[in-house]
Amino acid sequence: MRTFVSNVVLIAGGVGGARMAEGLARVLPAGTLTVIANIGDDDDFYGLRVCPDIDTLIYTLSDRIDRKQAGASRTTACAPWMCSPPSPPRPG
Repeated sequence: MRTFVSNVVLIAGGVGGARMAEGLARVLPAGTLTVIANIGDDDDFYGLRVCPDIDTLIYTLSDRIDRKQAGASRTTACAPWMCSPPSPPRPG
């Protein structure tokens, strides 16, 4: 039986796209999967560029995703100013 595998391109975003990429990466030969990630939700917060869909893809494909924390990496620690809720505005 002859098997033919071509290159596969996946357009992905969010947890669902990351899971699809993970499944394809497991069954396809190495180097045949290309993932185009959604950047529509990227934004700047306090001067820091945040790319949630790209982060989720990278953490999932590198097996560093914490599935209990809905996308947070097991090894990622955040600074207190990033993890704390914002302070209420000061009067005046």
